[in-house]
Amino acid sequence: MLASVKAKLGVPICTDLHEAGQAEAVAEVADIVQIPAFLCRQTDLVVATAKATAAAGGIIQVKKAQFIAPWDTKNIVSKIGEAADVGVILCERGSSFGYNYLVVDMLGFQAPTRARAARPPAGDATAWPSSPSRPLPPALMASSSNSIPTRTRPCAMDRAACRSRQPKACSAR
Repeated sequence: MLASVKAKLGVPICTDLHEAGQAEAVAEVADIVQIPAFLCRQTDLVVATAKATAAAGGIIQVKKAQFIAPWDTKNIVSKIGEAADVGVILCERGSSFGYNYLVVDMLGFQAPTRARAARPPAGDATAWPSSPSRPLPPALMASSSNSIPTRTRPCAMDRAACRSRQPKACSAR
């Protein structure tokens, strides 16, 4: 399905995978193969993704799990580097401190605390509800984030037809 979308629209594809056995098939289609946060420490998945993505000429994006300290991502980057020579994007999503939501510690973006291949991590503001995330993109830019993934939609998520049992029209306020 993603191959047909890519061909029809002529757009790059970024998608994730969940099992090592999916690595080759996903890497053949996706320009960026994403390792989900909860699976970022699974050595078999990380190594298989690195090898398949390098062979296909793609890039790996690793979403940092909320239970990992920023400096511990060096272990993930090391596993990838030992498996293949492939581009890596580290995606910072925040850490869980018992608040029932992620807290983004801007110190996690600073070079001295982050083991990475001489590039700042991407900051991810996409997993947040719209209201709490409003100050996050400017803070990420000020904290040396190299990119900020975003989702674009024609209307606010709290009014989106896909979030309701009853379809409704979306309009800008």
